[in-house]
Amino acid sequence: MKIKIWALILPMVLAFLPACQKSGDSGSGTPAKTKTQLLTKSAWRFDHAGLDLDNNGTIDSPIPAGILQTCDTDGTITFNANGTGVGDEGPTKCDASDPQTANFTWSLKSSETVISISNVLFGGLSGDIKLLSVSETELSMEKAVTSSGLTVNAIVVLKH
Repeated sequence: MKIKIWALILPMVLAFLPACQKSGDSGSGTPAKTKTQLLTKSAWRFDHAGLDLDNNGTIDSPIPAGILQTCDTDGTITFNANGTGVGDEGPTKCDASDPQTANFTWSLKSSETVISISNVLFGGLSGDIKLLSVSETELSMEKAVTSSGLTVNAIVVLKH
């Protein structure tokens, strides 16, 4: 009889063990990285962008042709842990007289759901920008932009 009871209880105990894992624990005993640690890991490069037409945080439509040029997307952004950063124009500049690099300051706001960037970086990134996700390899941000009197949410995805 004891064997039958353990045969029923053991699978239930094993099923509930993962639920007992501590919050922020990646399972390896190493705490999950903070957003600051993820942001400051290394330089970020443009990957893709699009429009969020229904305001649900996902790309519904690509950016219309001709809006983003190579000079807007070939640069890098580096966030430093001390709240400073550097935007590098990359190999192609939109305006030859622009400096190759631009310093900026940044901070996380609103329970780390918004990043505030002091200067305009490539692609027009500046001001308060909603953080959709930050991982080891991808940074997804959303910002309302107005063009020709129409305001839409643009999503920009950067990668390492």
